[in-house]
Amino acid sequence: MGQRDWVNNLLLKSEARKRQSEAIQAAYEKYYASRSDADFGILIKELDSYCISWVRKQLWRTGCYTDEKEENTLQESRIAVWELVEKDRKASACRQNFSYYAFGVYKYKTWDEIRKVIANRNKWNSVSIHEPMDDSGRTYEDKIVSAEFDDGAARDEQRVLFDRMFLLYCHSFLESSAFPPRLLALYYARVLPHLLGKIPDSKKASAKWAYEYMEGQTIGCLKADSEGYLCSMVDKTLQWGGEFCRKLQEEAELGKKAKLQKKPVILKDVVYTEVYDKGKIEDWADYMHKVAAKTFMYMLLEDAELLELAEEYITHDDTLYRYIRKGGDK
Repeated sequence: MGQRDWVNNLLLKSEARKRQSEAIQAAYEKYYASRSDADFGILIKELDSYCISWVRKQLWRTGCYTDEKEENTLQESRIAVWELVEKDRKASACRQNFSYYAFGVYKYKTWDEIRKVIANRNKWNSVSIHEPMDDSGRTYEDKIVSAEFDDGAARDEQRVLFDRMFLLYCHSFLESSAFPPRLLALYYARVLPHLLGKIPDSKKASAKWAYEYMEGQTIGCLKADSEGYLCSMVDKTLQWGGEFCRKLQEEAELGKKAKLQKKPVILKDVVYTEVYDKGKIEDWADYMHKVAAKTFMYMLLEDAELLELAEEYITHDDTLYRYIRKGGDK
């Protein structure tokens, strides 16, 4: 499967997941109001469909799967969901994004079942799952929870995660109100090399690569070129925002070079590399990446479903960890 087909497949899966989430929310709100057993059955049917693949995968990955263990996990999850709704009623608090909370219930009940199974196995009879495995200090429980198993489904899920996060990052700079040449520096020095698999080994080399690629092209042409790659390789809806397009129609501020112009020049008609050098591209790309990364984090924290998936795979060593788990730094 090519990258374009892979991305399109991801989008289809994401849309299907979103529809499932909306169906769960509707079923939850209906049962919250009605207290009907029939409505609860509909809610559970939607939740089981939404969570079953994850539950089954975790049981298989840890060597704990049987039909009975799967059914036990689902039944415990259903009971916990019923208790959750009852708690909401008592508090007169109808939840938003209920699928996010319910998925958490299924997730924790799955790990409870896995711990029970492993605790009862003969090979664990003389060892607590809370004891260290080796000199690293990691426990057997850490190994279970981190799910360090050679599993194709897990790798696919991680790839889905990082592709969705990359899409979110693209939105973070495309919708920015920053000066267009700054944003184009970020795109050509950081994003396009990533898409083409030609990532330079340093910021300076990255800026040089970007300069050579952009050489002789107007800013208007670079806008069209960048949208073409983003639409074909990432998401067909990715385009520069209204503020970016508006600024392209404004008179360019070229500093000393403005004196050489016989008449005003519109920004979109400026040849990028005739005005901005490799050093400027390097500085702008580095600065705008930090700005875009900050915006991306705010967007991620507002996406409950993606955040849940991110929390499952990031580690303490990842840069994202301190933002998601620790609330960010200055």
